[in-house]
Amino acid sequence: LQHIQHRELLRAVNETGAKSGSAITLDAHSGEVLAITTVPSFNPNRRGNVDLGAMRNRVVTDVFEPGSIVKPLVVAYALEVGAVGWEDAFDCAPNGAMYGRVIRSLGRRRAVKDDHDCGVLTPHGILLNSSNIGAAMVGLRLSREQWQDYMSTFGWGTSLGLRLPHESLGGHPKRSFSPEISERGFRANSAISFSFGYEMTTTALQVARAYLRLLRGVDAELHLVRGLELDGEWHRAPREDGVGRAFRPEVRGRVLAAMRDVISDAEGATGRTVVQRFRKEGTELHGLVGGKTGTAFSPVRDADGKTVTMRNASFVGLLPAEEPEWLVVCVLQKKGGRARFYGSSYAAPPAVRLLLRCLELRGGGTLRQEPQVGPGGQTRTGLQTPDHSGWVESVGADEPRETR
Repeated sequence: LQHIQHRELLRAVNETGAKSGSAITLDAHSGEVLAITTVPSFNPNRRGNVDLGAMRNRVVTDVFEPGSIVKPLVVAYALEVGAVGWEDAFDCAPNGAMYGRVIRSLGRRRAVKDDHDCGVLTPHGILLNSSNIGAAMVGLRLSREQWQDYMSTFGWGTSLGLRLPHESLGGHPKRSFSPEISERGFRANSAISFSFGYEMTTTALQVARAYLRLLRGVDAELHLVRGLELDGEWHRAPREDGVGRAFRPEVRGRVLAAMRDVISDAEGATGRTVVQRFRKEGTELHGLVGGKTGTAFSPVRDADGKTVTMRNASFVGLLPAEEPEWLVVCVLQKKGGRARFYGSSYAAPPAVRLLLRCLELRGGGTLRQEPQVGPGGQTRTGLQTPDHSGWVESVGADEPRETR
């Protein structure tokens, strides 16, 4: 799976002209991280000059504003705390009376906009259309204290606890919840921006953990090690069995149903592009894959200290749609503020291919290869990595074998 994921991500980066990409595949039941891939990747077998910027593990070092991929989490939290109801209707017309009363009256400097006219939407429709206006109206139902609890619930700005080097925490600026900011000021800026994934930063692996918490409970964590085999005896890695307070089944079910319909031909569905693309290849995705697309752009400093605009195309995918066994997060980044760089067109296809391959590999009955012996006596320890064949030179029968 690691090899497949690297190939799909590299293909996506090359086809889209992206500067970089990250992908993660999780077991949605256990939280086990099945594959982590970044492009550009570091080749440990290469000698000579090495680009130090390519050595970092981008899924934990590179932060970005997540944009619309947080909307299912915002809606789920609002439903869980009773701030909104699933049948509530929100008029998302930019010149409508509800927009004027709820958003414009706050005196926000920047208008909240959608990329298409949405009309009146329920929370299901807000997720289907990825409406910024609708998400803002949902977010404005939450108090400042509830927004702080939302950040804690999904782990934004907190360590993954995996001890991976150079982890970035992301999070929100200190001023977001400063007592010096008035309630009106908080609502006009932070509450609205948080609702569609701005005024906060995260890493790709934090996004994966956040969705795991929606699926399994608010204390669910990721795991890199299942256990150790010592002298033929299996030792399971210690972990807490509890996953904390779970989201109510009706909340979880409704949000997952909306994510299922995002990947459909429904009017306004942001995943229509990927549905049509895979249909041409003979695969019908609706009802099989659920997901949420994201497109965001933000100013960042490059290696030379210059401020550049980076566009992020992202996708969170689930399979099966309503009872997920696998979860994939894919993030592509590209320089240029005016480039058309959408999550549905660019980040979703490689993520969907990964999910389909997970299903295919499970059907094969095994994800593990036993060691093989080559004609020259060398040993192959399993699936090759993208940068190494997996073959190592033969050593004495009683000597240890090593793979770099």
